[in-house]
Amino acid sequence: MALDTPQDLESIDFGLMDPESYRDISATKVITADTYDDDGFPIDMGLMDPRLGVIDPGLECKTCGKHSGSCNGHFGHIELAAPVIHVGFAKLIRRLLRGTCRECSRILLTADEQSEFRDRLGRTRDLSGDVDDVTKAAIRQARKKDRCPHCGEEQFDIQHEKPTTYYEVQDVLASDYPAQIAAAMEPDENSARVTPTELADETGLDVGRVQEIISGEFRPRPDDRRALESALDVELTEEDMNKLMPSDIRDWFEHIPDGDIESIGIDATDSRPEWMVLTVLPVPPVTARPSITLDNGQRSEDDLTHKLVDIIRINQRFMENREAGAPQLIIEDLWELLQYHVTTFMDNEISGTPPARHRSGRPLKTLSQRLKGKEGRFRGSLSGKRVNFSARTVISPDPTLSLNEVGVPNRVATEMTQTMNVNERNLEQARRYVRNGPESHPGANYVRRADGRRLKVTEKNCEELAEKVEPAWEVSRHLIDGDIVIFNRQPSLHRMSIMAHEVVVMPYKTFRLNTTVCVAGDTGVDCGGYTRRIENMESDWDDESVVTYDPDEGDERETDLQDFWSLLPEEYGATVHRVNTASGSIVATSDHPLQTQDGLVAVDDLDPGDRLLRRPVDLPEFEPSETDQVVVTEEDIPDVAPPETYLDHTLSELGGLLPFDAHSRDGVTAARLAGHLFGDGTLVLDGQRARLTFRAAKEDLDTIQRDLNRLGFDPESPTLKENEAQIVAADGSTVEVAGSGYAMELRTKPLATFFAALGVPAGDKTESSFRVPGWVREGPTAVKRAFLSAYFGAELSTPALREQKLFKQPVFKLAKTPAVLDAGRQFIRDIDGLLSEFGTGVSNVREDAGNQRVDDTESTTLAAELDADQRSVRNLFSRVGYTYNSNADADARIVSAYLSEKLAELDRLAAVATEARTADGTYGELTEIAEKHGEDPGRVRRWRQRDVDQPRATEFPDYQTWRAERVADPGEGLVWEPITDIDEAPHQRVYDVTTTDEAHRFVTDSFVGSNCAPYNADFDGDEMNMHALQNEEARAEARVLMRVQEQMLSPKMGENIIGAIQDHVTGTYLLTNQNPQFNETQALDLLRTTRIDELPEPDGVVETFDDTEGEAEPYWTGRTLFSELLPEGLDLEFTSSAGDRVRVEDGQLVDGTVDEDAVGAFGGEIVDTIAKLYSRTRARIFINEVSSLAVRTIMHFGFSISIDDESIPTQAQAQVDEAIGSAEDRVEELIEAYELGDLESLPGRTIDETLEMKIMQTLGQARDSAGDIAEEHFADDNPAVVMAESGARGSMLNLTQMAGCVGQQAVRGERINRGYENRTLSHFREDDLSADARGFVRHSYREGLDPREFFFHAMGGREGLVDTAVRTSKSGYLQRRLINALSELEAQYDGTVRDTSDGVVQFEFGEDGTSPVEVSSDETDPAVDVAEIADRVLDSEFDDDQEKQTFLGEGFEPTNISEHADDWWLAQSDD
Repeated sequence: MALDTPQDLESIDFGLMDPESYRDISATKVITADTYDDDGFPIDMGLMDPRLGVIDPGLECKTCGKHSGSCNGHFGHIELAAPVIHVGFAKLIRRLLRGTCRECSRILLTADEQSEFRDRLGRTRDLSGDVDDVTKAAIRQARKKDRCPHCGEEQFDIQHEKPTTYYEVQDVLASDYPAQIAAAMEPDENSARVTPTELADETGLDVGRVQEIISGEFRPRPDDRRALESALDVELTEEDMNKLMPSDIRDWFEHIPDGDIESIGIDATDSRPEWMVLTVLPVPPVTARPSITLDNGQRSEDDLTHKLVDIIRINQRFMENREAGAPQLIIEDLWELLQYHVTTFMDNEISGTPPARHRSGRPLKTLSQRLKGKEGRFRGSLSGKRVNFSARTVISPDPTLSLNEVGVPNRVATEMTQTMNVNERNLEQARRYVRNGPESHPGANYVRRADGRRLKVTEKNCEELAEKVEPAWEVSRHLIDGDIVIFNRQPSLHRMSIMAHEVVVMPYKTFRLNTTVCVAGDTGVDCGGYTRRIENMESDWDDESVVTYDPDEGDERETDLQDFWSLLPEEYGATVHRVNTASGSIVATSDHPLQTQDGLVAVDDLDPGDRLLRRPVDLPEFEPSETDQVVVTEEDIPDVAPPETYLDHTLSELGGLLPFDAHSRDGVTAARLAGHLFGDGTLVLDGQRARLTFRAAKEDLDTIQRDLNRLGFDPESPTLKENEAQIVAADGSTVEVAGSGYAMELRTKPLATFFAALGVPAGDKTESSFRVPGWVREGPTAVKRAFLSAYFGAELSTPALREQKLFKQPVFKLAKTPAVLDAGRQFIRDIDGLLSEFGTGVSNVREDAGNQRVDDTESTTLAAELDADQRSVRNLFSRVGYTYNSNADADARIVSAYLSEKLAELDRLAAVATEARTADGTYGELTEIAEKHGEDPGRVRRWRQRDVDQPRATEFPDYQTWRAERVADPGEGLVWEPITDIDEAPHQRVYDVTTTDEAHRFVTDSFVGSNCAPYNADFDGDEMNMHALQNEEARAEARVLMRVQEQMLSPKMGENIIGAIQDHVTGTYLLTNQNPQFNETQALDLLRTTRIDELPEPDGVVETFDDTEGEAEPYWTGRTLFSELLPEGLDLEFTSSAGDRVRVEDGQLVDGTVDEDAVGAFGGEIVDTIAKLYSRTRARIFINEVSSLAVRTIMHFGFSISIDDESIPTQAQAQVDEAIGSAEDRVEELIEAYELGDLESLPGRTIDETLEMKIMQTLGQARDSAGDIAEEHFADDNPAVVMAESGARGSMLNLTQMAGCVGQQAVRGERINRGYENRTLSHFREDDLSADARGFVRHSYREGLDPREFFFHAMGGREGLVDTAVRTSKSGYLQRRLINALSELEAQYDGTVRDTSDGVVQFEFGEDGTSPVEVSSDETDPAVDVAEIADRVLDSEFDDDQEKQTFLGEGFEPTNISEHADDWWLAQSDD
């Protein structure tokens, strides 16, 4: 029994074993590939030999004597016919080959260098650093040697051909050396012919020897060759690749001295380099590769057994052919085949090696595949722990529950169980559960007897079993109120995504949850047609749509948002990572799920090489509410409407669009629709006729319909129309055309008039004169892109392959009659102007004869050819694309992804070529450059010799090959993109959105990901998981460590991270600021949502009068009601956000306002103090009740806010204008004094600095004056003021900037002074120092900023973003350093803090009082006395007070040189 008890593993060591060790642990040598004989018994010395373990019932292991189920199995071994490379050490083998001498096998380092690297290795190990960095540095140093420092032998480079082939690169005499010499001796335009005699004189060789060399009769010696090369300026050598066989490498490594390999980090006592070349292959036990018997009686063997069969058969063939004297070519082929099978046995996913496959085509799962990954032995078997007691259902809100509670449905409570260990104390209770049976709650489902037998409880046997229950039995009882369970919402983002709750059994079928538990976060988003920074969506996310992708349906679509989340990941234990690919990167939290080939995978589980699903588009960034661009107003409609139009009806129908702002979401939508109408669409607006017709594929018409709905109009359903026509060409020939297509019509004059006002041409576009509308040309990039993409979706040629060039040149055409031909040319110029913003353009315009029209006029076809170079095509397809033409758009995305990678490869090759051309050109340096970039050294040398600027990407796959490998969804244009690397990113606020679409995915930074909320409380059908813990240790840990209240205080800063927010803060402010009075009914109504059921003594009485007599009615103040929530004995004093002093004495709020500084998250004084001085449980109760009381208070006061709350009276606005005007006049006076030379400089300042300081001071005072004026006119009960004063949202500065004046914008503490040469904007005169020209914004946000002010405001805002990024990166670096420093510390169950060597660091966690969670907020009695700690350290460092005073500088300090000299002289005299 003891042998079956699981044992603790102290460590797992990975390393090398010598062949004898393999033989020692082997139970038998395997010599045959056969497994079972005809009778079904394992064959001796075969792969299923009984000495390797048994899996069949009844058989006995011949090694240990145990039977199936008890025998763990034993290793065997195969004697390999020839050495083979262990693929796991291929890189280390290459490193050793390059760093050691071929002749003497010594490492190419001098004795001093070896000693230096040994010291560096020791220091690195002591500091727990990466030894591999030191090893690489040692090999790099060794490779610099052209000759061995020990034997003097010349060294050659080693070329590695993955996975296991190595070549020694030697320079040998070229085979055509006579021809090269003869050619070099021939005359050219700069020199005469060189005769053999002249050559002999110049080289010092005999003339006869020169003749023999020229004729090829004599091969020149190395010295003679170098002399000839110098004389003729010719290269007579060529590279020869000498293949190193595994036996050569093993012989090489066997002679490396032990002392040499120690200097490169290899411990010779445990590992030798030659052991990386295998001569003996271990055979895994039978139990690790069991066979199964199929229904037909045949056995199916494990993948490892299949692979071992291949190895044994090839091994036998190798030995037979070698003994038979087969040709060397056959021997080498068999050797390579043996190497292949051993390699794929180790790892079947080696790059550059075709995987071994089953007969069905399935790749075999060999050793590496069984160990790595989530399903591997380490993570899946050793680290993984399955929970079988789980439930999942929909969540719904319940404000009556506490933070710590979760409502569990009756049905779930009876299905899930907790294990109850029966003892003398709970025996009767256990019997009662069993007696209730499985159907009555609380009952029991199973019991386990003391002998381990498990019995099911049923309605028939429950009474009988209840009487038999005894101590030492286990009862699986139902969940009951108060049980601890783990509640989880996947994907888990941080520790608040999986917390412990106490069960409250409730009716119905959903989990119930208190909404205040739910917080969230993530990053970035694609809104379809443009991208937005997700942080900018916080205020208007409910108006936005995002792109989603459903992998189950293979459908890409737009979806609305139902929620938005934001948080700081470091407060919840999350880490932030940057996942990099060849095309870009995405920054996400560790558990943010991204779509991979294996489904949704958290960032923390991704590895380099994993493929992410990418939507390869490069959309412009756009902020819809950033500025205004009104292009159509009610006054514009009569100008374009036909005379028969009912204007009142038209304006009424367009009421939601007018005035129309092009810089908006509707602006982007209208630009798309307008672009289509310029192309395949038709606008008819003539008299009583009004019609808009859209023509596209049916699925694309659905997209157009959604856009029309977004503008408030509903078109007819798409219809299939048959068309027949006869086209007459200019030469009189005719073509009959017939076809069908879908069209969708909208017969509404208001919308037709609206698009006419936007500049869409009506009628026949061939004879119409029109340009790209001005609002598109002058609009934001997103509007330009929307128009172009929709127009190209109708008119641009679709992506197509071409043989001479990669892709055919994109072309769009338009036909024009002679009268409007110039207008057509202008339209193409307009398109060219728009395209220039996207990195492409129109390269040529052809004018061809068109068709003959009905009126006998001939049209001209203008064919606009776009730039066809690869970079321009990539930009066109990724940045513009084909809207309303989904097939072409999908192809364009795929082409753009291919071209992006190919261009990146070309740029990389160009950089390598440039580095090679600018290098010194020595053989070793060019080789090092080539190897650094993974290129062939010979190829890099040719680039230098031929002065190649742009090498060809010869190894880059063609488009069809790339497409077959990388395209994930050709219908939607999605590709798989491999991860290059993953690194830690600075901590920053992260965001997440919840989509209404059931796919719950959205596109972030072009990558498809999923929602990443911890407790995503949108209560619209979301499901969560609950796990019932099955042993007392787990339940105790969950109760102590994982309850909601235990996450209340931040370990980082010691403050509470759970508290009142926004409306809750506003409610407590209203309740306590003016200390309002409430009558008995009102007071009870406010407190009824808390645990308080009795009112305290009233604060006073107030007389009320009716028609007959007066009565005295008691009242209670807001502070008194709030005090009912505070614990007794609480004494606290602090300053609130409102600026008054808050005093709490003996649990009563005596004075002050309760706002964010009192009860808010991240530093609420009352919450923080209660959590630390009382308990986290008491703090949790306080937050629950404050939230309920605050919401009730807001409802009582009817609190709301509107834009009018930020307005000020006309006279106040006049005062603001006057104050700003006075300041601007003062600035002009200062500038005039400066120019006349009358301005006096301030002390220590130049005259220019003085001017700028005084202007900044003057304009700052103007902004402050405007703010003061605005603030004077804000009433104290103004809702915006209440929110700002309480800290619920915003600040008074925000309000004054909204109502008064935004003020001076600054960059690096100075007025804005950069932009154009000697001026900030082009329309200012040079050296203009006025307020307007240097970034002063005189308007308020409510008035609106003009373009100049907005530009300056954006410049000032950008500096803040950069500063934030820099600060974030620094704090992230410090946090990583701290984590690394503390990574080896662990808090043990005995309360001690220990390191990895089990040394005690602290006998009790936090015993020094420095744990932020345990530090009190009481300033008068701090838990950490820094002065006392400093004195204690100093006292231990110095022997006497004089030394300490000298160190601290507390002694007598001389003030001049004489005093210094006197002190020195006296000190010498004392000596």
